[in-house]
Amino acid sequence: MKKIFCFVISFLFVLTVIFAAGSDSLFSHIPYKSAQWKSKTIVSGKDKPMVIEQTVFYKSGKMRTEAKMKNSSTGQIQDTVTIVDNKFIYSYDKNKKQGTKMSVGSEGHMNPEKQNIEMSKCRKNATKKGNEKVNGVQCTIYEYTCTINNAKFAITEWRNKDGYPIRTVSKYQDIVTTVDTYELKTNISLSDDLFKPESDVKFMDMEKMMDESIKKSVIPGQKSKIKSDEDEKDDSSNEDEGMDAGEMMKDMMKKYMNK
Repeated sequence: MKKIFCFVISFLFVLTVIFAAGSDSLFSHIPYKSAQWKSKTIVSGKDKPMVIEQTVFYKSGKMRTEAKMKNSSTGQIQDTVTIVDNKFIYSYDKNKKQGTKMSVGSEGHMNPEKQNIEMSKCRKNATKKGNEKVNGVQCTIYEYTCTINNAKFAITEWRNKDGYPIRTVSKYQDIVTTVDTYELKTNISLSDDLFKPESDVKFMDMEKMMDESIKKSVIPGQKSKIKSDEDEKDDSSNEDEGMDAGEMMKDMMKKYMNK
C-alpha cells in the first residue's frame, strides 16, 4: 500500500499549494491585504507531468483561484474556479456549472486547510540559503522540511523582498511539484463578488465523495491478506499497487475537477 500512500500524499500537497485555505492565520505567508497574481504548477514524476495554470485573487482572508488543467485523456482544457471563504472551500467547472464543496472545518484528510496549517508551521523554521533572481524578481532562497500525514517533504522557496514566495519547489520521493508566481499585483481593489460562487452552480459534498472513493478502493475481508502480502512481497507487489494507486488518484482527480 506504500504506492497508494505516496499518490494520496502528493495529491494532498498539490491541493495545499493551489488552494490555500480560508482564514487570515492560514494566509500568514501572504504579506498583503489584497493581491492578484498568475502562477504555473508542474507536478512531475514517473508519469507524464501535470501542468496547472492559475490566476489567483486574495482579499482579507478569502481566496479565488481560476485554474486551467489539460485533460490528458481528451486533450481539452478544464476551466475551474476554487473559492475559499470563512465557511467553505468551493471548486467548480465554470462551463458545466457543477462542482464540489467542503467545510473549512472538515476533519477529513482531504481538507487542504489541515495541510496548509502544517505548511505554515514548517515555513517558520526555514533556513536562508542565498539569493537569486527568479521570474524577474530578486529573491532570497529558503529551505525547510515539512511532514504532512507522516510524509516528509523537502521544500525550497524563493521569496521576494516582502517574504512572499515567487517560486516553490517541493520534493517527496520521486515526485517534484514546482509552483511559479508572476505578474504579482499587491494591495489592489477587488470586488467582494469575486469570492462568491455563482448562484446557478450545483455543488456535491466532496467529503462524502472522497470517503466513498477510498472505501471502494478497499476490498472487504482483504485487509489481513494485504498486510501479509506486504511482508512477503517486494518490488513486484509494489508495481501492481502503484498501478492501482494511479488509477485511484486519476479517478479522484477527475471527480474533484468535475471531468
